[in-house]
Amino acid sequence: MGQITAVFVYRDAADTSTLSRAGASGIIFNNQTAAIGTSVNVGAASGIVSFQLNNLTRGTTFATGVADNGIYYANYSTDFSSFGVGPLSAAASAAIAQLPNNVTYVGFEDMR
Repeated sequence: MGQITAVFVYRDAADTSTLSRAGASGIIFNNQTAAIGTSVNVGAASGIVSFQLNNLTRGTTFATGVADNGIYYANYSTDFSSFGVGPLSAAASAAIAQLPNNVTYVGFEDMR
């Protein structure tokens, strides 16, 4: 409920992908140009918020909560360590420290 802030916390991809809020115009992050720790206000919400990842290199799109041939390409967690990619960087930790207590991490795989 209320304003949503997205913080870019991690990348490990050679492909270029963009993140957007499903049903809204504009790009939140480009994984190849956004700096770790970048914060973007993505608007207000009063319910479930869906995100979309567009892999520009391969021409594929994945969305939160939507399976592609029975496979989900996005995962949610309130614990970053559950993604198994190591600890948050200092820049990401500093940006997250500025947020209210309710933080949910959303991770995408950008390839089938």
